Amino acid sequence: ALRKAIRQAMAARAVLGAGGGLRPQFSRLGAALGLRAGETADTVTASILEGGIDDGPGFAARLRTGKATDEKLADGLLAADAATDATERLDLYRAVFFTAKDEPKADKSLGTKAVPEDVREALTAERDRLVPLFDALRGARALARTEALFTLAAEIHRRIEAQKAKLGALDFDDLIHKTLDLLSRVDAAWVLYKLDRGVDHVLVDEAQDTNPQQWRILDRLTAEFATGAGAREQLRTRFAVGDPKQSIYSFQGAEPREFATMHGKWRGEAKAAKLKFEDVALGLSFRSTLGVLRAVDATFGVAEHYEGLGFEDKAVGTVHTTARAGAPGTVELWPVAEPVEEVEPDAWAAPVDAPEANAPAIVTARRIARAVRTWVTAGDTSGRVWRPGEVLVLVRKRGPAFEEVIRALKGAGVPVAGQDRLDVGAHIAVADLVSIGRAGLLPADDLTLACALKTPLVGLTDDDLVRIAADRDRSETLEDALGRHAAAGDAAAIRGRDALAGWIAAAGAQGPFGFYAALLGPGGGRAALVARLGGEAGDAIDVFLLGAAQAEAGADAPSLAGFLARYCAGGRGEAGHTVKRDMESGRDEVRVMTVHGAKGLEAPVVVMIDGCEAPGGNDPPLLAMPGDVPPVWSTAKPYDSEAIGAARETLHVRAREEHNRLLYVAMTRAADRLVVAPFRGQTPVGPTAWCEMIRTGMVQAFGEGEAVETAYGPVTLWRDGTGPETGTAPAEPA
Repeated sequence: ALRKAIRQAMAARAVLGAGGGLRPQFSRLGAALGLRAGETADTVTASILEGGIDDGPGFAARLRTGKATDEKLADGLLAADAATDATERLDLYRAVFFTAKDEPKADKSLGTKAVPEDVREALTAERDRLVPLFDALRGARALARTEALFTLAAEIHRRIEAQKAKLGALDFDDLIHKTLDLLSRVDAAWVLYKLDRGVDHVLVDEAQDTNPQQWRILDRLTAEFATGAGAREQLRTRFAVGDPKQSIYSFQGAEPREFATMHGKWRGEAKAAKLKFEDVALGLSFRSTLGVLRAVDATFGVAEHYEGLGFEDKAVGTVHTTARAGAPGTVELWPVAEPVEEVEPDAWAAPVDAPEANAPAIVTARRIARAVRTWVTAGDTSGRVWRPGEVLVLVRKRGPAFEEVIRALKGAGVPVAGQDRLDVGAHIAVADLVSIGRAGLLPADDLTLACALKTPLVGLTDDDLVRIAADRDRSETLEDALGRHAAAGDAAAIRGRDALAGWIAAAGAQGPFGFYAALLGPGGGRAALVARLGGEAGDAIDVFLLGAAQAEAGADAPSLAGFLARYCAGGRGEAGHTVKRDMESGRDEVRVMTVHGAKGLEAPVVVMIDGCEAPGGNDPPLLAMPGDVPPVWSTAKPYDSEAIGAARETLHVRAREEHNRLLYVAMTRAADRLVVAPFRGQTPVGPTAWCEMIRTGMVQAFGEGEAVETAYGPVTLWRDGTGPETGTAPAEPA
């Protein structure tokens, strides 16, 4: 949690780079949290404990009526009064007036009718006094926590900036912020004048993904376009093309409302200057059929579903037309895969983190594989046979379903392109290459050598290794056992011995690139790995080999051991060697991607895997507050003050809006056939699940679809958005 918070704080460049430092910013944040100047957690705690009920023991005695509720209140007051530690006393005193969920107790819980009326009134009055104080305490603690976080982040930022200045380096954010700083300075008129002489036309593509800082740069650069006072007499233009409904990159700073804001600003400037301003609506689709487009319009014709898609339009819903009039289009909705009773796995055979074989995500992935195999062999419900390259499988995020559908497609014999974003360090092909390199450097490492021998480059099996190594003497290494069995004529051992000898010789004579280039090229390693692991192994190998080449060409002496140590220390995942693969290639393979990765792509058949997750379930550590103040660090919802809770709710509203836009992007990737494959975990399916949003819209617009039994299970069909599809479902191919 701390790492994520620091990373998010480091991204708040406006806070870290502010001229006046952090203190004035946090004074403003304190005011936004409802705190008075100089108010801290300690001062609020003192107000809570010192301004409460006088004469605690005497007051508690008047509470003792024999009723259980009253006795418990009296005991709580006495325990708080007797506590010497301030934190313990605060917790005990809070428990008297607040529930376990930190909610104020009801009047009836603060004394029964047997308690004197003035005592009951004193208890309720004290509760009412404490409510804003405990809210202030939560705000003060959040302020202190946030200030400490940004103090640490500011020091890290200072050191990074000093190192970048020493190296003369700039990152992408530097280019944005320094450009904006340059154009925003008081003396920027000369810079703008010089730029104005060379800028006649500005085109902004994917404008919905432009962040506020980038919009400010564009606005500053083109400020003279509408004044008539520019450097040139010819007409100059600002052209922005974008679709706010497809803004799905909020994690990169995209703000679709800025698109609407700048649209209004530029339109007003053009009107004031009596210049032509055109709104060009692009409602004609050259991609999707009428059936798919009607499904999109029906889904987002529901008011709740349209939230976040239109910022200037008062009307609800989307309206599309198609250039593919008459082309058949189908929407296919599968039933939700439900969780079943878990079966105790075989602990000896299954990895501890392996998902259950009957888990809904796994069941759905395997059903998709059966469906795709049917479509590319026997055809879909209309009888049309698709090519593997015409099928695109989309997921919201990478997880068990994402990985399992690739595995299931391979198992079904369907060509599949693999993952769209490749974690090179975690790829099994790279793990095999690392094992071979380490075995060549240290053949006495039995485990590493065993892993290397099992790679496709040698091809030993578990049975081979058991036969060679199981009965050896404890003092004998696997390398020695391999040589002994090879001398006895064991074919598998001979292959292993000869391969190991080559690795040892190459590791002693070659640098990292020379070692792996010979292994993968003349040695046939690349062909063997790709044949076993599929096409994505080739991409992983290319990135790994590039790293080896860069290591060999570096300033240090080339060293295979040094390269492997540095490469493996690079980590996996976010900090490792993750690359985005080109999924637009012409290979005839099923593509499996996230919706974010598929933006801008299309396919005749799109399968949407819907995990039925509710939006906004993973809040970031720092929450944006309204106004010109730093974001606040609240570790969890129970620790939110009222102001922080409002900021969190705003975040959830934005998350629901992006959830809707993400569905819009996913649905509009489909040209001819849209298939929705949902599953759920232990949480029931809610109205915000994609499958329910589509079902609700379709039923409201067109009524219940046609129930059809296919080779891969029951489905509900709508064709052209208006009626059931004709034809019979083909049988599953043999």
